Amino acid sequence: MGQPTFDILWKPPPALVEEKEDYRWFYRICELLNGGLPGATTMLSVPAAENKTGATIKKGQLCGYAGVSNGTMDLQLYIANGTQSAYSVLGVASADIPDNQLGYLVYYGTVDGIDTSAWPIGTVLFASETTPGAITANIPVPPNLRIVVGSVLTQSTNGSIFVRIYPQLRADYGSWGNANSMTPVAANTAYPILFPLLGSAKGLTYNNATGTFTVATGGQYQITSTLQIKSTSNSPRQLAAWLVINNIDVIGSAQQVSLADNNTQMILALLFTPILAKGDTFKLMYASSAAGTPFIAAGVALAPAPNLRSASILINQVNI
Repeated sequence: MGQPTFDILWKPPPALVEEKEDYRWFYRICELLNGGLPGATTMLSVPAAENKTGATIKKGQLCGYAGVSNGTMDLQLYIANGTQSAYSVLGVASADIPDNQLGYLVYYGTVDGIDTSAWPIGTVLFASETTPGAITANIPVPPNLRIVVGSVLTQSTNGSIFVRIYPQLRADYGSWGNANSMTPVAANTAYPILFPLLGSAKGLTYNNATGTFTVATGGQYQITSTLQIKSTSNSPRQLAAWLVINNIDVIGSAQQVSLADNNTQMILALLFTPILAKGDTFKLMYASSAAGTPFIAAGVALAPAPNLRSASILINQVNI
């Protein structure tokens, strides 16, 4: 009698199978048989998806989600420059995928037969922020996305990598300031605090006409702002500042200072930690008990310090 034979019909397991005891055999058999996909020791794979790039996707290239047609996912080459979501990265091509043809991607497992000669064994690889589909040992810096693709198993022109797709999501952030004084036209009237000077930003947009910020991704944000307050009158006066979200005053957000002496200066520090949804807007408002003279003031600082800014704001997404 000949040796017994058996066939295994490879099928991607359902989500979260790593938590299911019944699927442990699946991973082991895939390892022993060098996987159900060509050129890969498959542990977890993306179901067959269609190349929609207009050219052949090469083995070892990183792909992302590009929509759905004819009941299958469409593929595009992934780039980590922020134009594609970190959530859309799918996996590494286990073999060449001709244009308009179906192919498989590995997102957890070994892909063999690719050029790893530039990287020592153990090198951690990331999605490239400059070349679509490429993987690199260079760690992307903000505002680019940091997506771990895997690590090098063998260094060779015919090498292998262990793929483990892991998006290290970068939180949104931004900093702005104002080098001009702000003068209330009327007393007890709300005015936006303006921040026309951009320091750096990712995922946040600002409209200086209204002083409004718009968030691109939902989460909890920390908003820190400092105002340079200056009195130019011996008459007592007050200034209040507060947070507005989606054009609605946030109850309990107001902070207030009182000044009575001419040329008295102080810093008003504001801190807010709202939870915002994608597309939400917010701004800081202020009102003064007197009109006509600068209350939020820029100017010349004590030498050798640089000039004073009337207002600064720092925004960080602290929980995605």
